Amino acid sequence: MERIELSVDRIEPWQYFKLLVKLRLRRVGWLYALFCAIGLFQLTSSSMDHSVDHLGFLLLSLPLVMVGVLWYWAYRMDNRAMLEARHFTLDPDKLVGTTQDGSRGEIPWNRIQRVLEIDAKVLLYVSAGQMIILPRSAFLDIADLTRVKSWVQASKKE
Repeated sequence: MERIELSVDRIEPWQYFKLLVKLRLRRVGWLYALFCAIGLFQLTSSSMDHSVDHLGFLLLSLPLVMVGVLWYWAYRMDNRAMLEARHFTLDPDKLVGTTQDGSRGEIPWNRIQRVLEIDAKVLLYVSAGQMIILPRSAFLDIADLTRVKSWVQASKKE
């Protein structure tokens, strides 16, 4: 099988933030909706005890605090290296990433935990919080993307 060459442009921090919010809402969006519903119920209930109102404000503010945390994470200076442009070479054994300054890293397919497609992006999860973000448009056709998925699946069976 032949290797796949991909050039990935720099990801802007706002794009990374948007992706993080979508991933978080996909996973625990129901919980944030429940917090907001209970918070609104607490604030609109005609209770004589105003100490319960603090619970309503707390429950309404938790999703906003999480958005703030994700915004901070996306705009951190520590993430600058992750957001820069890269060149990827994908072959049946491994993924090789090269940055503009010449840094090079190899990741065997058996280290990829899962492949997720969201918003015209392909996310290759290396661990729970670490992912390689590839735009779907970087692949020449769907067959290349299918081949990458099959390489990840084949490495899991070994």
